Amino acid sequence: MKKAFTLVELLVVIAIIGILSTLSVVALNSARAKARDARRLSDIKQIRTALDMYYDSAGTYPDSLTSGSPLSYGGMIFLAKVPDDPLSSQNYNYTKTEGGQNYTIDFTLETKSAGYEPGNYQATPYAILAGGGGGGGGGGGGAEEPFSCGDLLAYAGGPLDSHGDPTEDGGYYATQDLHGGCWLMNNLNAGEMGSNKRCFEDKPEYCLQEGGLYTQDQAFTRCPPGWSLPTVAQLEALINELNFTASGFWDSAQGFIPPAWLVTTEQKDDGSPIFYNKNNGYTVKNRHDAASVRCVLPQ
Repeated sequence: MKKAFTLVELLVVIAIIGILSTLSVVALNSARAKARDARRLSDIKQIRTALDMYYDSAGTYPDSLTSGSPLSYGGMIFLAKVPDDPLSSQNYNYTKTEGGQNYTIDFTLETKSAGYEPGNYQATPYAILAGGGGGGGGGGGGAEEPFSCGDLLAYAGGPLDSHGDPTEDGGYYATQDLHGGCWLMNNLNAGEMGSNKRCFEDKPEYCLQEGGLYTQDQAFTRCPPGWSLPTVAQLEALINELNFTASGFWDSAQGFIPPAWLVTTEQKDDGSPIFYNKNNGYTVKNRHDAASVRCVLPQ
């Protein structure tokens, strides 16, 4: 006669099956969330590229974006079909700002993806920033932790990961309180190489190692929201504490040459920008010259 399972044995087997089923569902849901986030970041990159082409043709950004519809201007189609968030409860929320000279796209990530922590993000022509209004609820967006000087700052092009370790475009910058202002302790690297910034010797690896090179006009729009370019007096007071290094700058007449300069917020009466160098102090440069940027947040 065959021995039957006892009630206890059956209950144990059922419990094990239940636990394994739960773990499988959790793993599957996590994989699906990661896949959605990968698509979101791909969608946002695609939309930003299309908006750049639209701006180059129209001289302004569009009034609105309609999911599922094309983005076009003057017979040119820049995006055959504007994508939408993979969750029906969320959206990519586009807003034209500054009279069509800027825009924001709010969206939400569910998991840690490509160096970004889960939460709400806002894409601009130059960067993807932590914060914003999110994608319209759902997906675990949550509120952002308030930034405190000394924390890592999530901002496009940052050379650190979320633990503060150097990596290629990890999305975070170190910050430090110096003389009553909060400073980026890494050179700014927001924006794509080309129309948004130069890389020393036109080599992307220099941007990853030392940050980008920006004209003053570009630099005015590249700092994180609320941050600004420093004055000459600010740089004179703490240049040694910034630990600033770079290979050189872009001289519109001579090309890539040393030494390294920092862009300031100051100009001469004719609009010529003023750059600052550790050894040479400040000097007037050409509007098309490009140098490194350190942004400061008043405390």
